[in-house]
Amino acid sequence: MSVSSAVLRRSAVIALALGSLTLTACAPPVGPDSTPTASESSSPTPTSSDGPPADEHRESPDDTATAPPKSTQHPDAGEDVGLGCDDVITLQQMYDFNPNVSALGEFSPAADTPAAKVASYNGITCRWSNNTSGRTIDVAIAKLAPKTLDDLAAEADASGESVKTYGEKGFFSHSSGVGTAQIFTGTYWVVISSKDFSDARGAEQLAQFVLGNLP
Repeated sequence: MSVSSAVLRRSAVIALALGSLTLTACAPPVGPDSTPTASESSSPTPTSSDGPPADEHRESPDDTATAPPKSTQHPDAGEDVGLGCDDVITLQQMYDFNPNVSALGEFSPAADTPAAKVASYNGITCRWSNNTSGRTIDVAIAKLAPKTLDDLAAEADASGESVKTYGEKGFFSHSSGVGTAQIFTGTYWVVISSKDFSDARGAEQLAQFVLGNLP
């Protein structure tokens, strides 16, 4: 073999060895100790924009609370009178007043009448009817606070005449063909009305009956 051929062969072997080393250095490490790179192990992290948007108008518990209904009750609702219509004027008393009158019991008074105002104070309203004429006698009673009674008595005084035979505070008025007696005694407001009452004396006997039957 010539010297030049030997030199060429040695150069080829060295070149092959250098190429093998280069490939080994560039290959990724393989084995149990190898770990993935950051780019391989990372996964997308959800951001706040990925979830449903917050509802800025969502109601809190306080927002949904229902406001309490406004009271429609009279400032002075009145107490239970504690009487039935047969107690207000007994059957015997009404017979003594007029034997031709029948009891009709409780009734719903027409609007804007004294009896309707008594009813608005939790009062009792009772009616009797003349069997011949059909005219009625209405008696309404409410049990109220002193201040309310004083205010109502002032109104009755302004619209009617004072009647001493009805008691300490008694008044009579006549309007639209109906005579009305109003009496304020203790904690009670008594209203007696009828077309048969042309003057204060017409209701006087019934007023005495009613006052005598109050608790």
